[in-house]
Amino acid sequence: MGATGAPASSSRTPQTPSASQSRHNGESSSSASSSSQAPPIEYPRTVAQSLKPSIGSFIPHTDHIKKSFDYLTDAAVEYEEFYGQPGAKTAGSTEKPSSRKPIGRSKAALAAHASQQAFSQDPRIHQMEDAILAAVDIQYQMEAERAALESLAGLISMGGKLPGMDLQVSFQELLKTEIKHQQNQRKQQQKQTGRDMDRPLLDFRTKVWDYHHMNEPMPVGNLDGAMGEDDEDDEMEIVMTGDGGQQSLKCPLTTKFLEDPVTSSSCKHSFSKDAIMSMITSQRQTLCPVHGCNRPITAGMLQSNKALARKVAREKLIQEEMSQAQEDEYTTVE
Repeated sequence: MGATGAPASSSRTPQTPSASQSRHNGESSSSASSSSQAPPIEYPRTVAQSLKPSIGSFIPHTDHIKKSFDYLTDAAVEYEEFYGQPGAKTAGSTEKPSSRKPIGRSKAALAAHASQQAFSQDPRIHQMEDAILAAVDIQYQMEAERAALESLAGLISMGGKLPGMDLQVSFQELLKTEIKHQQNQRKQQQKQTGRDMDRPLLDFRTKVWDYHHMNEPMPVGNLDGAMGEDDEDDEMEIVMTGDGGQQSLKCPLTTKFLEDPVTSSSCKHSFSKDAIMSMITSQRQTLCPVHGCNRPITAGMLQSNKALARKVAREKLIQEEMSQAQEDEYTTVE
C-alpha cells in the first residue's frame, strides 16, 4: 500500500544474524557450555574448622546406641528369668514357637536363621534381637557419616582435590566409600566373634543363655560355610587387641615388621614411620594406602604407637626363639 499502509515490520523478510551476532551467540553458547563444566569450588581452610562441631555431635548419639545394647540385654535377661526354663534346649518361652522364615536364600541368611532358631524360638526374644541388629545398623551408618565428614574436613584443610563439585556432592561420594569400608569392617568383626554375628548380638545371647544354662554350651545352629575363608591378613602376623579386634604387626607399605610404628588418628591404620613419611612428602595429597581405605593422611595425623612397638618386639623375639629351637633340633638329629 505505500508508505501509509501496513507496518514496515510486517513486510520485511527475515534476516540472518550478522557476523557480530553469530560471534556473540557462539560466545554465549561456549560460556553456557563451560559453566556446565565449571571447576570444583575451592573452599577456605576455615570451612574445615566449621565442620568440627558437626563431627563431634556424633559422639553422644553413638554413646546412646551403645547403652541401648545394655538396656535390651538386661531386659532379655529379666525375660529369661521369668519365662525361660533351666532344662530347655532353647532360651525364652517354648509355649508358642516362632514361625519366622529366613530373610533370604543366601548361605549367610540361612545360617543366621538356623543360628537364631537354635538359640531361641520365642518371638519376643527374636524381637529384642531385631532391635539389637537395627541399633547395630544405625551405629555403622553413623560411623560412616562421621568418618566421611572427617575425610571432607581433612581434604579441605590440606587443600586437596574434592571428589565432587561442591561440599554436598563431595560428602556423598566420601560417604559411599566409608559405607563400603564399614561393611568390610563389620564382616571382619563378625568373623572375629567366631560365630559369624555382630558382637552386641553375641553378648546379648551369651548373657541370656547363661542365666539358666551357665554350664552348657550355647547352641549355634549350622553355621558351616556361612562366611568365606579368605583373609587378606593370612600372611601377616596378627595380634589380638584389648577390644577383641585384630591388629597386624607388619607395615602395609613395606610388608615387613613395623619399624618405629605410627598410627593414623583418622583411620587407625599403622605404618612404619619412615615408609609413610616418605609417601606423604612425595605427594601433594596422601590417602591411606591400606586397601579399601581412602581417608586422607597428613604428618600431623600420625601418632607414635609405643604399645604396638612393644608387641612387634615380642613377636620378633618369639620368632627368633622358634627359629633357634628348630636349628637346634636339626643339629641334634644330624
